[in-house]
Amino acid sequence: MIYTDVAKDRILEFLQRLFAQDELYGTEGKLENDFKWHLDTSLTKILIMDSNTENLEEVEKRPALILSRAPIQWQKLAIDQFVGANWQTGAKQYSDILSTSLRINCFSRNGLEAELLSCIVFQSMQFFARELKSLNEIFDVTSVSIGEEAIVSSDSQIDLSVVPVIIGLYLQNQWRTTPEGVIVNSFGIGINYGGKLPSGKQGERFYTDP
Repeated sequence: MIYTDVAKDRILEFLQRLFAQDELYGTEGKLENDFKWHLDTSLTKILIMDSNTENLEEVEKRPALILSRAPIQWQKLAIDQFVGANWQTGAKQYSDILSTSLRINCFSRNGLEAELLSCIVFQSMQFFARELKSLNEIFDVTSVSIGEEAIVSSDSQIDLSVVPVIIGLYLQNQWRTTPEGVIVNSFGIGINYGGKLPSGKQGERFYTDP
C-alpha cells in the first residue's frame, strides 16, 4: 500500500462520482447539479484533481476542488503493534491505525460559489460517511469541518476565492513477519520399483547420493 496516495485516491474518486451525477444532495433533499464533472476537461464544469496537478489558469475558467494531504502517523494502539502469532510456523501478525487528514480546497472566482461548493462537499462527506468507510483501506472518517474563505491570486493575477473542507481519516494497516527459511545445500532422491517387470525380473532400486 502507498499510504501517501491511498487516502487522496479514495476521496478523489468519491468526489468525481458524486459530481458526475445529475443531482446532488442537500439537507432539504436533492439539488440540481450545476457543477457536473466529466473526465474530459473540455466538457467538465468543475475540476476535481490532486494538488500536484494544480493549474490556476484552468481554475480561472471554472470552479475546482483540489486535494492536498496532511502528514500521516502511526497511532500505536497496541504494545509493539502485536496482534498474535502462529507458534507452529513462527509467523507474527501486526496491526495498527494510521491517522491523517485531507484538505479539499474549493476554488471559484465567486466567493459565494466557493462557499456553496464547500457546503456540498461538507454535507456529502457526512451523509456518505458509512459508504466512505466501506472503501478499501479507509477505517473511519473522524471529522469534517469547513475553514474560512481566503483570497488567492492566480497566474494571471485574477483573484480567486478558496474555502477549505478538512476531513479527518483513519487508515488501517496489517502486516506479518515470518522466520527466515532453511537453505538446503543438497538432497537425495530414492526411487524404488518394487513390482516385477514384464520379463518376470524384480525391479531395480536406484539411489542418488546427495
